[in-house]
Amino acid sequence: MRLGFRQAIWVTLFTGGIAIAIPAGVEAYKTYLETILKQKEIEETILVQHEQSVSKFINTALNQDIELRVRFSDYFSKVSDEKYKPGWQDYNKFLNEKRENIRNDILAKESRLYLLKSTPGTLSVPQQIEEAELERRLKWDIAEVGYAPPNISVTVAPNVASPVADTLWLIVHEQCVAHQEAGQGPKPCESVDLSNGEQAGVAILKDLNGVAQMLAIPTRRITGIEDPQMLAPDAPNVFAAAWKAKALIEARLPHTLPREDVAIAINSKWSRSQNQFHLHVDCLAKNVADALARNHTTIDETWRKMTIPLNGRVYLARWLDSVGFSDAEPLRLLADGVVGAKVRMGDYSLAAVGATFDGKPGFILLADSFSLDGGGHAEDIQDHDCAIARSAP
Repeated sequence: MRLGFRQAIWVTLFTGGIAIAIPAGVEAYKTYLETILKQKEIEETILVQHEQSVSKFINTALNQDIELRVRFSDYFSKVSDEKYKPGWQDYNKFLNEKRENIRNDILAKESRLYLLKSTPGTLSVPQQIEEAELERRLKWDIAEVGYAPPNISVTVAPNVASPVADTLWLIVHEQCVAHQEAGQGPKPCESVDLSNGEQAGVAILKDLNGVAQMLAIPTRRITGIEDPQMLAPDAPNVFAAAWKAKALIEARLPHTLPREDVAIAINSKWSRSQNQFHLHVDCLAKNVADALARNHTTIDETWRKMTIPLNGRVYLARWLDSVGFSDAEPLRLLADGVVGAKVRMGDYSLAAVGATFDGKPGFILLADSFSLDGGGHAEDIQDHDCAIARSAP
């Protein structure tokens, strides 16, 4: 069959179009395949990187404390591929809940351990077993959450982290006050004065550190020397209660002490282990007592820097005319009498040492500010072994 001219033209164009289209289609398909393969390669790279990250996590974080695991899981929950994020988020939530449970468990164990250690006399065999078990489990829990190793004393050396900074508050609030209000006595405290209500009350607790050291603690929540509540008109008179605790100290010593041998101290915000206001009441270090005896005539009712150091620190000092703080507020005298102190009370530590001037009873107030080279720890002028009490009365 012979084709017409137009038909021949169309056949030629059609055939040429196919000849052109087939190579173009092949190229397009090749490009599509390359794109698919590249995407697969990228996905495999991401998977390998994720698996490597997880492997590092397993090799590193799982051998560390829970705090590090929380940080790792929080990191992966934010940077992982979208399909992995929910799993990391769930794991991070689980770890945070576990950490909080361990912290609460530490708090309960520490409170119970304190009660056992403050029990008068020798512990019974079951109590000794319980004490050993508590100490062992506390070490496990503390290692798990990454806390510093604990000092079993309520107060520890400055700048050492405390496993539970609220231990003191919980002992006073949930045990001493609760027992006193229930008519069961103040235990484990030595005394609890709620005569003017819990907001104005003060508890006296024997510190585990020292032969006779007492702590005077408000029965309402007050964090420390920096708390504005202690400068308010209705502040509890903790210093007066602390000075009355002198009799409790003397009951544990060979003889009574002259007022010059007793000191009250509060440490700065940066040099304490507990976040509940507390005054340390204990024997004055003998070398400090001797230094003050030699220099007390240079002290008057104005804050001035001393000319001699006391256990390595040069304190601001002033005289306070008061028998037992019923008519005086040492913290107010510090805040109002030392330039700049009121706005940074947390930097300061304060001590009150019993004294006698011209036959009149009073106190020498000593103030020191925390700095990078130390300070802010007025408790340093005390001697928790009470060597001064072993001297002749």
